[in-house]
Amino acid sequence: MKSGGRQRILIAILLLLALVGGLGFWRWKAAIPINHKIVRAARYHGHTADELWKVATDFGTAMEWRSDLKGMEALPKVRGHEVWRESWNDGRSVSLETVEAIDGRRMVRCVVDQGGDFGGCWTFEIYDRDGGDCAIAITEGLTIHSPWMRLTTTTNDRKAFLDTWLGAIGTKLGDPNPRFGDSMVEVSRPPKNEVAPAAEPPAEAPPAVPAATPPPQPAQ
Repeated sequence: MKSGGRQRILIAILLLLALVGGLGFWRWKAAIPINHKIVRAARYHGHTADELWKVATDFGTAMEWRSDLKGMEALPKVRGHEVWRESWNDGRSVSLETVEAIDGRRMVRCVVDQGGDFGGCWTFEIYDRDGGDCAIAITEGLTIHSPWMRLTTTTNDRKAFLDTWLGAIGTKLGDPNPRFGDSMVEVSRPPKNEVAPAAEPPAEAPPAVPAATPPPQPAQ
């Protein structure tokens, strides 16, 4: 083989290695941290917090509206708390204990499995909003034990997972296009494209009345 051909092959190999290395570095930078926390929220039009709570806490019917599930199984209670095992479409299964439930307002569900890919909790907070709306914020706080899961999962992947849940429960409620945001405050504000009503112009002041001119005094 001529030297020119060998050089071209060597350059191609070096370029390929640089590309693979660059992609690997990008993926490493985008990978989810060991201790991971995100918040996603959604606002639903024309529904109350009580309606949302009833759907979110009825785990036995979750497969009717959650497309990410392929199985739900009630397990024996732990410390008097409900425990449900969820089987997800990606092949993972997780057992979740409802460690806190404030009726209609707040729920915390935590992983009880030992030795799994991850552990941690999801906190659900539900509120009524103006105009007959309701909103929910989900805080996901996980510890990712599996190096493979950290490498192959990004924060955006986890946001998409939560948004899938938020969108599915919206469809169940009858609002398939909720407002998404990164906090309860964000979804509680008026939308950015919503034009605030124009302020009424101030009333015009009446014309000033000129002061009366005193009559001339007679000459002394």
